[in-house]
Amino acid sequence: MKQLKGGSLIYSLMIFVIIGSLLGMIIFLNALQGSYSHQTLGPIWAKHNMESGVMSLLEAGFQENKTLQNQLFNDQSDSCLLKTERWGMYGLVHATGTHKNSVFSSSCLIGQLISDEKRYALQTKNQQSTISLAGQVSIQGKVFVPNSAFRAVSLPGISYQADLRQATVKPSSTFLNRPYWQNWEAIKQQLQELRTWQRNSSAYVLEHMIHQQAWRESPKVIQAASSLTIGDCALEGKILILADEIIVKANSQLKHCILMGRRIKIEDGFRGNLQAYALETIEIGTSVNLTYPSLLALLPDTPDPISFQLGQYTTIEGEVFISRNPFRTLPNRYDNCTISENSSLWGSVYCSQSLDFRGNMNGRLVTNDFIFHTPSRIYNHTLVNATFHENTLSKSFVGGMAYMKEPYQIVEWLEE
Repeated sequence: MKQLKGGSLIYSLMIFVIIGSLLGMIIFLNALQGSYSHQTLGPIWAKHNMESGVMSLLEAGFQENKTLQNQLFNDQSDSCLLKTERWGMYGLVHATGTHKNSVFSSSCLIGQLISDEKRYALQTKNQQSTISLAGQVSIQGKVFVPNSAFRAVSLPGISYQADLRQATVKPSSTFLNRPYWQNWEAIKQQLQELRTWQRNSSAYVLEHMIHQQAWRESPKVIQAASSLTIGDCALEGKILILADEIIVKANSQLKHCILMGRRIKIEDGFRGNLQAYALETIEIGTSVNLTYPSLLALLPDTPDPISFQLGQYTTIEGEVFISRNPFRTLPNRYDNCTISENSSLWGSVYCSQSLDFRGNMNGRLVTNDFIFHTPSRIYNHTLVNATFHENTLSKSFVGGMAYMKEPYQIVEWLEE
């Protein structure tokens, strides 16, 4: 009998040890799982808090040079820190999200969507002269032109072959949907400062330079008081290039850089994305591919003639702005603004002058008038061999912050 009681006691102790071990293992696994969850899910929640903070900023409206701290819960375990500035015509947001001990940081470019009421294929100013069409012209979407009509013409060697079956033609007004120029003041001021530089005759060549400037640092500035040629370079990030004349070779790689000068030339075959701002001339060669988000702006400050040239088989993904001072009336006939055959634009174009347009527009084009150059004469109010398709541009397209009362949206998240 004593033997039996002793065996029962040992058996009970064994059961107790086994149960205790199982409970200890369960507690340990729960603690391990909590630690693992924090290590894996913590950064995900921190990233979520960062993105939520940026979206709240967009809903409230972007303002530059601001620092905002958002506490998401009462215990302050989750938060988002936002710092804003401008990068050309885009907003730049540096965001940091936290979740307990986890932190996630990134930067993004901010722009504006095209609202539905301002989505159309073409708008011209009402000059009381009906626009003439010749050659192969295709228009799809809403169109605002003088007298709510087009006129068919046959030019020497060019017959009328227009397709307007999917165009909704409406009367244009005497006012164009032009940019909100107060947003451009900082850029215009920087451009005008180039006029005060003491130019020299030396030509500088920037070669074999590889540099990536972090977005949270101050811009890296490359400048020359004369002609600057960029060849066989790889430049990315927060880089500002200033020169009297800038020439970009095809073997260069530029990403998100800003170019500012009196004259800017992109040579044949170049591929990359950039923002280019010029006072007198922008010349884009043939077979150039400016990827999204790119922006070209010709912003003259004198009555001197200007030139904007876009070569054949070139693609622009982004925006083009050609504008004299909107409060000054100057003759168009000496300006040369040409978008050549077989070129493609995806985004938005604004031109305050007369535009010789022979390319393919996917999105919205706004211009004062059309003009067609031949070796023998100039045809005013004339459009030849051009395509305007509103619906081929995605409704999620985001441009620069050039207009008023357009919704803000993220252009892209940037590599830190």
